[in-house]
Amino acid sequence: MRRPVVLGLALVGALFAAAPRSTVQVARANAVDKVPAAPATLAVAHGALDATTTEVGLVTVGLGSGTPTLAPVGSVEHVRGSAVRGAVLGAAVLVAVEEPGPKGTSYAGALHRLDATGAQRLCGGLTRATGPLVVGGRVLVSRGTDGPEPTPGPATEALALRADALTIDEVDPATGTTRTLWSGVGYQAFLAGALGHEAFVYLSQASGASLFALDVATGAVRKLGAVAPFARDFSVDPVRKALVFADLAVADRWQVQSLDLGSGARTVLLETQGDHPMPFALAGGDVVLSSDGDHGLLRLARTAVVRQNLLSPAGDGSDAATHEEGRWLAVRHTPTTRFRGSRAPSLIVVDVDTGQFVPVDVPLGHFVQSLGFLRGGAS
Repeated sequence: MRRPVVLGLALVGALFAAAPRSTVQVARANAVDKVPAAPATLAVAHGALDATTTEVGLVTVGLGSGTPTLAPVGSVEHVRGSAVRGAVLGAAVLVAVEEPGPKGTSYAGALHRLDATGAQRLCGGLTRATGPLVVGGRVLVSRGTDGPEPTPGPATEALALRADALTIDEVDPATGTTRTLWSGVGYQAFLAGALGHEAFVYLSQASGASLFALDVATGAVRKLGAVAPFARDFSVDPVRKALVFADLAVADRWQVQSLDLGSGARTVLLETQGDHPMPFALAGGDVVLSSDGDHGLLRLARTAVVRQNLLSPAGDGSDAATHEEGRWLAVRHTPTTRFRGSRAPSLIVVDVDTGQFVPVDVPLGHFVQSLGFLRGGAS
């Protein structure tokens, strides 16, 4: 087993020293007279870019003393260059990776469960580069079967895409047994989030893209309406009971949109010049996203637009918030092009009330991915 990887809290001082004066002043001012955030434990995946193994560990932030460490949980094998996605379920970590499969298949993903008892492969057939969704203790995955390749037509015809048999399945996290909750035909059925007993699915078909709610107990489907076929980066706003996502608007401009999960009505929260806003809805109803020009997180407050450079000590780059627990926010920071030669993407855990942060330190050259907070139950 690998030695625990030490979280470099000593790096915080160095990062602050390199930050612009105004950023340091804002972060320190925000930290004054604030009660420390309650501890939370984050599951983290990391590995060499060309490796066929990904390691999973846990790090607890907010203890207030000592140096937090990344404690190993286990590892998962996969094909070289596999995407890694995950979620948490109680004390277990669920990890989806790509395993060897038929050439051209879209369904070579496999789901694994890691905990104190070891690692277990639960099932295969997952849609590539997709992860599990935990809904009220139930584990859902997107799966499918490759359809027939379309017959090439005249050069003047539009490119035809393959229509596959798609399913949303529930997986027993103890045995790996699956049962199908929904089935259909199309290009992809993507699990976009959950609220209460419903999971929200982004469905792409020849007729267009749409969203629907799936009752995980009964399998009942509730349509939420059509959307443009470029929607991505979904999260759920529990205050407004809305689904927040990015979508391509007219004139090649991206919008951050909010879809009411009751009425299906959509609201444009922001139109941006950037092509990767990566919005994330916070539990309190605010939305954070990567700002234009990649200079830090932009926070959309419920009543106004407020810029908060929560991660500016990490330098310019795109910031993708992925998981939240209490005041802690996990954010993946990718440096701008001019820095990528010497700085790999990093994972930082931020206290959204104070701006204080903890960098997750992994071996040099490793990718790093947040899988979710264990205290959160669902990711």
